Amino acid sequence: MRRTTWANDVRLHLALASVGNSTLMKQSGKGRVNRARLFLANEVPIASVSAFDKSAFSTFLDQKTIGLSRQLPRPDDGRPNWGAARKVISIFLRMCAMNKDLHTAFNLATVEPLLEVPLDNQIVAKIDQESGSHFSKNFKIKYLSPDLNSDIQGAALRLASRERIYRYELDVLYWNAATLA
Repeated sequence: MRRTTWANDVRLHLALASVGNSTLMKQSGKGRVNRARLFLANEVPIASVSAFDKSAFSTFLDQKTIGLSRQLPRPDDGRPNWGAARKVISIFLRMCAMNKDLHTAFNLATVEPLLEVPLDNQIVAKIDQESGSHFSKNFKIKYLSPDLNSDIQGAALRLASRERIYRYELDVLYWNAATLA
């Protein structure tokens, strides 16, 4: 019966569905979508993340971001694209956490408070609008640094707390609102 591998089949499906051309537009060269999808499928296991505390999850996320960033060189200077890598991984983890089968199979409730909102221009602009911050001025995902990401995620966490949702769920509210506007 196929159900024995169902959770992994769904995880692989989401690894593919998490990244499209629009996700990485102007972020890296040719083959970027396929490289990102393969990285998610082969290098981002979610079976173990439920055992992570905040520190271990942060280390895991940083290591995976660095690994993927090396496979997504920026088109303008060839340097690793940390911002695009973090965005892709955050989208994938969000999709996994929101999937009923994976949420249950991998006990993802334990890491929901730690997941980041995937950043792009629309999300950062909405964070600015809601928080009074000014992150969106000159914001470009390919130049996102760990420090700036931390600052934006801190603002997002405060907004999510106000809304009584997890930080990663802001993506649903803010991206939908910006896209349908």
